[in-house]
Amino acid sequence: MSVDTLWLVAALAVCGLLAWVALRIEPHWVSKDGERFTCRVQRLGQDAPQGRWREMRGHVDGNSVVLATRGLLPNPMSGRYSVEVRSPNPPKRRALWLLEAERQRVVLRIPESSRAVPRIDALTRLSPSPPAPGTSPPVHPPGRG
Repeated sequence: MSVDTLWLVAALAVCGLLAWVALRIEPHWVSKDGERFTCRVQRLGQDAPQGRWREMRGHVDGNSVVLATRGLLPNPMSGRYSVEVRSPNPPKRRALWLLEAERQRVVLRIPESSRAVPRIDALTRLSPSPPAPGTSPPVHPPGRG
């Protein structure tokens, strides 16, 4: 194997690693007060997701979350939603909520460390469902209720 071939394989490996890292990063913006943010949204059918995650803009408006298109193309998921429940078992470093409008349900996803998390939690109408059998309930540090 020549040195040129080794360099080519190393360059392809580095490009593959960079592509993998780029796909894992989820860009997120949130205002200082936590009321406006970017998020990922996916439509929910009969208890199963439909389609892919879409990037949208959201803001807390009174007792609801308003989702708007991010970009020029219209999105049928735009509108005003009530926050129903937060997922008790979200993916690692993510927070998920079930949002509901008149005829549509969507799942909202943002990073767990976002300043928008407490604002959205304050709008949650239902307490999270109990943990699945075989899993331990979340442990809260003293003083955080």
